[in-house]
Amino acid sequence: MRFLTRLIVLFAATAVLVGGASAQSDPTLNSKWHSKYDSAGGPKNDAMVTLMKSGQDQLGSGKYETQFGNGTFTQVRKQIENRQQTPPIPSTGPLPGPNSPNNGATPNDAVYIKGLWHFAGKTGWFKWELYETPQNECKFLGKWGYVENGQAGPTSGKWNGSLRTGNQNGSPPQKNVPLIAIP
Repeated sequence: MRFLTRLIVLFAATAVLVGGASAQSDPTLNSKWHSKYDSAGGPKNDAMVTLMKSGQDQLGSGKYETQFGNGTFTQVRKQIENRQQTPPIPSTGPLPGPNSPNNGATPNDAVYIKGLWHFAGKTGWFKWELYETPQNECKFLGKWGYVENGQAGPTSGKWNGSLRTGNQNGSPPQKNVPLIAIP
């Protein structure tokens, strides 16, 4: 009887851990942003960005809406790397909480969102470095470029933005395609 009770407790704990992990969504990859990017050879464009990733997917996806049409994102992922261009979190804190898209940032490391964009028959890459202002606004400083011969090409422009709200809509399933390395 004790064995059966332990077995039931073990199964219940496993179900909570597995169910909880897959049911949770990453606030970084389930978010909405107001952004501006340098257009190719033209002025800055406004883009409303929506990122989506369900718990089961390895990579996220998304879309962006501009006055010139809409684009999509694929191979969207969150990575923690050395801070390059954003202000560090003050040593007096606080660190971003678990519901912040910037969760995982430290004084030396930043949260990055990387992926591919698709617009008007073109494909490119983007890399955004997240930070928080003294007023606790989550923002990003970023860059973008084109994908050339299956690889990320040189930087073509800047892409910066600020968090509008979290997005809890799941994402469409990802196709198996080669993952593009983004610098």
